[in-house]
Amino acid sequence: MRPTAIPRLLPALLLASMLPAQAIDWSDPLASRAMLGSRVPACHESAVENLSLADAVNRALCSHPQTRSSWAAAQAQAAQLGVARAAQLPTLSANLSADRQYQGGFASNQSNTTSTGFSAGASLSYLLYDFGSRDAKEESARQVLNAALGSLDSTQQSVFLSAATAYFQVQGSESTIAATRAAEQNAEQNLKAATARHLAGTATPLDKLQAQTAYSQAQLNRIKAEGEARNQRATLANAMGLVPTTPFSLAATSPLQADDSFLQNVEKLIDAARQSRPDLAAAEAQVKAARANVQAARADEKPTISLFATPGITKNNPGSNSHSTTVGVQVSIPLFSGFAPTYRTQAAEMTLLGKEADRDNLAQQVALDVVKAHNTLNTSSQTLKTTQDLLKSATQAHAVAHGRYSAGVGTFLDLLDAQSKLDDARAQEIQARLNWQIARFTLAQALGQLKPDFLTSSRTVRTTP
Repeated sequence: MRPTAIPRLLPALLLASMLPAQAIDWSDPLASRAMLGSRVPACHESAVENLSLADAVNRALCSHPQTRSSWAAAQAQAAQLGVARAAQLPTLSANLSADRQYQGGFASNQSNTTSTGFSAGASLSYLLYDFGSRDAKEESARQVLNAALGSLDSTQQSVFLSAATAYFQVQGSESTIAATRAAEQNAEQNLKAATARHLAGTATPLDKLQAQTAYSQAQLNRIKAEGEARNQRATLANAMGLVPTTPFSLAATSPLQADDSFLQNVEKLIDAARQSRPDLAAAEAQVKAARANVQAARADEKPTISLFATPGITKNNPGSNSHSTTVGVQVSIPLFSGFAPTYRTQAAEMTLLGKEADRDNLAQQVALDVVKAHNTLNTSSQTLKTTQDLLKSATQAHAVAHGRYSAGVGTFLDLLDAQSKLDDARAQEIQARLNWQIARFTLAQALGQLKPDFLTSSRTVRTTP
């Protein structure tokens, strides 16, 4: 093999040794996007009739601007990782030039001459050793990508919780409408009973007036509940990326029963959260990236060793052709840069201290989030059981009071009191159901477990990541 062929083969050999052996994806030749994984949900268009919670969450995750922005940021950082990895490869450039020269004299016996020239060359440069600067910068880019992915996961869980909360609030508003309509029917029956007794002469006009007042109040409560339900439906439609006025219906769900299986030892839940919270993982990745930046800053103060090769060819007409090839090793030793490397290292070290403090602060906040969510869920679970018992007794008490008044035995004040307590019990049971559902999902978010598969196993909060 001729010596001049070695520089032409060297870049290909280096590139082949550094790239994966499998077929190269030229849109991502350095496989930096492989770290993105499958964090974006499989989006699908679901019907707005019989809308399930899973469909509502999927629509929100696929269309919410926050998730799209976080996904774009993660992809951008994946490209930055590719830039960092590219520093491990040689650089190759080519240059071409052509010229035409005219020469002539002032004397009449001197002739003019014309010559043309063409030259072509290439330049190869490869950094052989830099005391770990490239590796540290690549590690920093990798950890920043991990942080971006953690932020993406955290954003998705926040959007998940918002969509689930809006869904539960629509469910609650529909239950409230049903309760106010039932109260309105009861008030209408009371009015009919009071009117019948008044006509029979066994009740005073005051009974009828009080019954009419209670009936009007029941109608007003129903109107307010329907208006609030329209607002809740608009909120859910907006969370799913739909026009707020889009009509939809919710899928039928089975009655809820409070489940204590997720009320585990809070210390275990805190440990689980510190292992699975994506924002805490992002903070830890930021610390690792800052630590790698410190290593890169220190390495930048040290010498570098590079390989270079510059083959070339020159053609002149008329004249001669020439070939030249230069191969060598270059050592660059930084001697003085105005103390800039010193300050860059100090800045990187202080940034590392700040990132560590941010991580520790977030770890404390994670523990607080878990404790508060655990306590809220515990309270909501007990409240739901109590309100369900309260609703049963209030329903029975109202039935007895209505029967007594219709039979001419009880007083209308007793009936109004029973009706009022039944209405309150219904409202409290609906609110307790809503609070319990939201508290359950809030605890899952505090643990970092609010992912699509949570919907298939939402009765139990896991303590292992």
